[in-house]
Amino acid sequence: MTDGAAQSAASAPGPLGRERPERLDALDDVEARQLMLRVGLGDYDAFETLFDRYHRAVYNFYLKLCQDTQLAEDGVQETFLRLWKAASRYHPSAAFRTYLFQIAKNFWLNEKEKRDRRYAVSLDARNGQHAGGESRHAGESREMHETLAGPAQDPHEAAVESERRSLVHRALAELDEKHRMVVVLNLFHGFRYREIAEILEIPEGTVKTRMHTAEKKLRAWINAKPHDSRDSGALDREESRTEKQEEPSPGNATHA
Repeated sequence: MTDGAAQSAASAPGPLGRERPERLDALDDVEARQLMLRVGLGDYDAFETLFDRYHRAVYNFYLKLCQDTQLAEDGVQETFLRLWKAASRYHPSAAFRTYLFQIAKNFWLNEKEKRDRRYAVSLDARNGQHAGGESRHAGESREMHETLAGPAQDPHEAAVESERRSLVHRALAELDEKHRMVVVLNLFHGFRYREIAEILEIPEGTVKTRMHTAEKKLRAWINAKPHDSRDSGALDREESRTEKQEEPSPGNATHA
């Protein structure tokens, strides 16, 4: 493929608009791979550099999936602990960020399976009785909305930003796990379909199909909202803000 053809393919519109470009250029990825090789030799300074560069992105990944700040912070800790333990076996055959998000994805799916089993046992223990109060999911969603904190804004801007975030996260909550995952990786982290296929270990065609299905569900959900809450561009605008504003609580997301 020629350089021009590659550039055209990379910028081709996806089901949610244009696929986002890589957040890191080739030089950054080369540096990240070199740092990871140093980590494999026991270089903790190199590990700290990788943590400082990537922990926010990993945190945002978990936060978009679970809408729970504590679970997201726990996910950051476990992801980088696993990265450290796997460093001696690392082979730089793929982009470092793809490798890192494979680790994050695997941890998320493993933990979700455990939580689903615990939830099923809990339901059995209740013997069909419904306890009062709100569901765990509703509580987690509210907690995330309440704890998101960005730069200081005037009251009007803060209200608009809060409504935008609320809309985006409520829309994501409407998707099942497999569709939410591809949307988060593409829309909020800029991964191309080929890279998402590598992370999720599925065919690229399956990624495209899931994105197309997710787009239809998200647009239908947004268009069904009252006119004053309808904002079909919220998903696109959120991508440009999420990396800057959603960060682990200071002092909580420490190095593994």
